[in-house]
Amino acid sequence: MSFLSFRTPDTGHKYWRIGIFLYLIVSNFIPNSALAGDLTFLPSMPLRNSRVTFTYKPDSAWRDEKNLYVFVYRFRETSGDPKADYTKLTRGSDGTWTGDIAVNDTDVFWMMKVFNGKRADENGGTYWETFISSDGAKPVQGAKLRAGIAYLGALPETCSRSADFQKALSLMREEIAAYPNNISAQIAETALSYELKVINSDEHQKRMTKLLASPFDTTRENDTRSVMRALNATGRGAEATNLQTKFIAKNPQSSIAEEFILLQIQNAVNPQFFANIIHEYGRRFPNSTKNPSLQASAIPAYKEMNKLRQAGIWLDSLPNSSALAYNELAKFMLRYDTIARKEAIQYAQKAITLARQNRIYTRPPHVTEIEWNTSTAATVGDMYNTLASAYFEEKRNDEALTTFYQALDATKGELPSQAYSQATMLLSLKKQFSEALRIASQGTIMTGGGDNVLMRWHKSAMDSVIMPSMLVMTTATMAGTTATTTNSTISQISKADSADIADRYAAQYAAERSRLLDSAQVVNTYRQFLQRLDRPLLSGTYFSTEKKPFQIDNLKGKVTLIVFWSSWAEPCQKMMPYLNIMFKKFANSGVVNFVVIDTWEDRSSDRFRLVRDYLNRNKSLYFPIFVDDNDILAQKYGVLGVPMRLYIDKLGRIQYKASGFNDSAKLVQEIEDTLGLLLNDQFYYFQ
Repeated sequence: MSFLSFRTPDTGHKYWRIGIFLYLIVSNFIPNSALAGDLTFLPSMPLRNSRVTFTYKPDSAWRDEKNLYVFVYRFRETSGDPKADYTKLTRGSDGTWTGDIAVNDTDVFWMMKVFNGKRADENGGTYWETFISSDGAKPVQGAKLRAGIAYLGALPETCSRSADFQKALSLMREEIAAYPNNISAQIAETALSYELKVINSDEHQKRMTKLLASPFDTTRENDTRSVMRALNATGRGAEATNLQTKFIAKNPQSSIAEEFILLQIQNAVNPQFFANIIHEYGRRFPNSTKNPSLQASAIPAYKEMNKLRQAGIWLDSLPNSSALAYNELAKFMLRYDTIARKEAIQYAQKAITLARQNRIYTRPPHVTEIEWNTSTAATVGDMYNTLASAYFEEKRNDEALTTFYQALDATKGELPSQAYSQATMLLSLKKQFSEALRIASQGTIMTGGGDNVLMRWHKSAMDSVIMPSMLVMTTATMAGTTATTTNSTISQISKADSADIADRYAAQYAAERSRLLDSAQVVNTYRQFLQRLDRPLLSGTYFSTEKKPFQIDNLKGKVTLIVFWSSWAEPCQKMMPYLNIMFKKFANSGVVNFVVIDTWEDRSSDRFRLVRDYLNRNKSLYFPIFVDDNDILAQKYGVLGVPMRLYIDKLGRIQYKASGFNDSAKLVQEIEDTLGLLLNDQFYYFQ
């Protein structure tokens, strides 16, 4: 099944390997931008091994902040992803904030943002930037190239800047002007020139062939990687493979070597090989940040081979086993091996022990400690929930409840609804109905209020707390306020009184349920608000199939969903029926714009005719498909794979982005939830 299509469509993936993508993509960091001030720094082009002084002047939104940090993303010439660092700022009497940080001797380029503990000021999505120099006048080699690549919008989410392909091309050319022998820059500039249609296919092939005839330093990893890409781009894949093999033989710990084995994992054809290659990866790259996720993703493969117990032996043998993997193993044992519950408890306990030692994930270099520490609460909660479930299955109810309260304390309530439901049930069995009602109410608010099982347990607890008190009050009134209420008195309640009590209770329950759901919506809206992108909607033109132009700026005023789509991409084709359903539900309301834009078609095709033909073959579609002529919008918005979805609020700002298609239910839920959020007035109260 395909998730996301690139220029060369993806191959399929076996279902037992799907987990690797979920684990390798860490998406629960606090991201993105808020327009909150201005950052300046001196010197403007710092020297290596010097210090940079920051001054930040916040606007009114951040005037009363207690803590501010500058996050610095350090780019090196030989590495595509940056290394994140930070410095804490000090507030001055005039309301400005200052601080400083050292320049490393391997730095070539910096991107910077300001963080307040919850939100980041990313300078409108472009970040602040500076080039590193060795003489104070000229950026060091690789500085302009790294800056250019950053403008392609392909960095990890925590430091992904707004795409600007034209600026990227300009920077690559500046790099070449300063360092004519930088073959990596020349190859990148040629590839991007072709992508932007500055040069045609023949010129692209001619330039690449000439570059490949030039000598290059085979000991430099970035140059070797660039030459490999150029060889593949010119149809010389066998030479690229040979170059890769030789480089890995000489540099077995290099990034190229690591990427090669990761590709083997991705393309594994059976669970045994999948598990074996993960073992090999762990032996060769014991300090990799990917090891915890890969260990966890191996557990489904062990299950497929009916070797869950061998998975435990393997994890126990590792010097760097992860809490994540033990938790996954405990879950699979609970689900598929009913006679291994005691082992499941042991592994769940071990997961929590390792989690307390911060051995869940390994922090990637491009994520700061501050961001990282905010990202693990939900994972820890899941581990406690696994242990509580294991205790529950073994009828060790008191231990299950104790574990739940530990989880509640450790995660500040960030637990799955299942955990709250189970705790409410156990408390009800112990006849602790008031506490059961409190936990069920808290769980309803914290988990969004949408879980029917939890709501049933909430009603059961409320029935046990409120209804008896109403009966007592009624019988006390009948017997006299000073009289003792007895069973005989209760039995004297008339049918009319009983009906009145039932009506009053129903009204009270309805009011309480409404209050909880309203509170849950506010909490959920605020969480989603914190995760928004808050990027400006870039101007641009898209066209009808009859070449009538439309301006993106005119979409402001309504909530808008923009979908970038390609006719050749399998995920796009599979997505269309479900997008059709969502269009019918929302677009006819008059408050939502649906804009589906065709992009990334074959360069030689008439894409206007191609889309017209597609629509003629698919007359059941309710919506039109527009055309991104020459892929200009795709470049502006940094489309790196299709389908890609952009969600735009009423104020005309991009708030959320999503890519790929694999699960129809998840797509429908994503669209319903995100459009519903942006249509909700509460979303705008927080701004």
